Amino acid sequence: AKALVDVCSAVKDAPQSERLSQGSVRSRTFKELCEKAEDRYEDRNIDESLALGVQAAALSACVLTAPDRKALRDRAIKAATQAVQHFQDAGAVRNAALATAAIARLQLARERPDMAIRLAKDVLAMCQKAGDQQGDVISECIIVDAHILKATLLAAGKGVRQSHQLKFTPGERQEALKKDMAKHLDEALCVAPEALGHLRGEGDKRGEADMLCTLAEIHLGLGGLDESKEAAMLARDAFHDLEDRSGERTALLLELDAHIADKDGAEALDVGREIVKLFRKAKDRKGELEGMFTLLGVHQMMGQQDEVMKLANEIRAICKEERDVKTEGRVVDALMQAHIENGRVDDAIRTAEEAMELFRRASDSAGEALALHACGCLKLDRFFKDFDKDMEDFRAKGCMDKYWKGVNMTGYDEALGMINKAVRLFADAGDHQGQAMAEETVRSTEQRATMLNDPDVTKQIFKDGQVVDVVRTWNPGAKRAPDVALADIAG
Repeated sequence: AKALVDVCSAVKDAPQSERLSQGSVRSRTFKELCEKAEDRYEDRNIDESLALGVQAAALSACVLTAPDRKALRDRAIKAATQAVQHFQDAGAVRNAALATAAIARLQLARERPDMAIRLAKDVLAMCQKAGDQQGDVISECIIVDAHILKATLLAAGKGVRQSHQLKFTPGERQEALKKDMAKHLDEALCVAPEALGHLRGEGDKRGEADMLCTLAEIHLGLGGLDESKEAAMLARDAFHDLEDRSGERTALLLELDAHIADKDGAEALDVGREIVKLFRKAKDRKGELEGMFTLLGVHQMMGQQDEVMKLANEIRAICKEERDVKTEGRVVDALMQAHIENGRVDDAIRTAEEAMELFRRASDSAGEALALHACGCLKLDRFFKDFDKDMEDFRAKGCMDKYWKGVNMTGYDEALGMINKAVRLFADAGDHQGQAMAEETVRSTEQRATMLNDPDVTKQIFKDGQVVDVVRTWNPGAKRAPDVALADIAG
């Protein structure tokens, strides 16, 4: 009981995830359970404290997913496992089932969906033994979340047998991945409507709203866009009745995603404006900023660059008032993308450099790495375009020796240095996808620089003592550095 009280207190006092955000119904329920568990423990009512503690632990699982929360998560699992045994010995079957459900939720936080499903079935069996009808809905909700987690893990490249993938082409691998993800989402869809019916039957408004969001997410993943929109709108109404702004925003974002997937920009803009209005009405400045940033993304998607510039400047003004450097960095990054779309390379480079500085001040390594990578790519692109233009001019004059000028390597070295720094920052942030992207940029840049040389003769083919053909390749033998290759041209 003490271990569970300590874990829940640590979660309650720490920055929370979207699902336990300030003011949400889930958050209020979690805090009430924590406070009651603490009070019962202080009163030495240990069994009641333990029962409340396992329910709070089940809710806290959604914020115990990060690697730095492993110790808390493991402690909660150990305590909940001991609670199951204690309640079983005491004949308190319902409490044993709730403790088992908490372990299942914590196993989902560990990314162990199959184990969570097995535990969910144990919960159902315990509740049936105790004649408790609530076991159905507890078990069903865990199983739905477990199948969604399986699809999510596949999308992230986890849980895929690499040896099985070797026989497929990249296109076949992608198709197989889509089928596997759809299979797990279909399995979730088989259970979710029944769970929703049980939640409605029990009058669990919060559970109903959560399950409607889950249904919207499943339909969106399966391409059922109309069904996704309908479920999201129902979820939004349910969260509105519960006065849960965080949940209402989640439902609106799901509806927004469905409109975007349906290529309905006008509806997406309306939903984006609703998100802004929701938080502005509640005088929630942070939520309003996030809503405006979401709306900015919709304008970008629709190619409305003037609207992007206008809204970005509004967001920056609020960020400066709120001293929100990280969000300001994201906005400047969006401005850079708008400049690229408009072909204003100099402005794009300037805003990328500004974004780098803002992300650095916010200690956001991943954001700084993205801005560095973008800025480096823009500068490299400009370097190679200038080089190609010079070569074209010199060839047109017909005398390379007379008109040739040395290559200014400063721009190339600076840009490639940015990309290499981005590789390190992505690695520090644990962003393996970003790191791979930046490393590929380095490789392709070095290859492009190397091939600016004229190819060397590597093999002559003779026939009857005469050279009849010549094989030419770039930099045969030992690989030379690209800057040496460029220096050869300059020389």
